[in-house]
Amino acid sequence: MLEDGAVFSNTAPFLAHVYRLGLLPEGYIYPVEERGLRDLSRKRLQLVQQRTQNILSIESLMARHLGTRLLSDQIYKLGDAGVAQLGLATHVPS
Repeated sequence: MLEDGAVFSNTAPFLAHVYRLGLLPEGYIYPVEERGLRDLSRKRLQLVQQRTQNILSIESLMARHLGTRLLSDQIYKLGDAGVAQLGLATHVPS
C-alpha cells in the first residue's frame, strides 16, 4: 500500500522534466467577462453533438426495424404528420 505522498514524490520530478522539455500544454483561464460566452459555446457544441447522435440513432433504428432508409435531412424535416405516416405501433408516442 502506498503512503499518501508516495505518488506525488514520483510524479513531481517527471512533471518537472516534461515541463523543461516544453511538452506540457499551457492552460488558459478565461477572464470573468468571457466565461459566459465560453459556457454558451460549450453548451451549443454539446447540443449540436447530441442532435447529430439522435439523428444517426433514428436512421439506424429505422433501417434495422422498418427496413427503410431515411436520410438525415428527411428525418430532420419530419413533423407530426410525417411521424404518423411511419406506421409506428399505437403504444409508441409520436
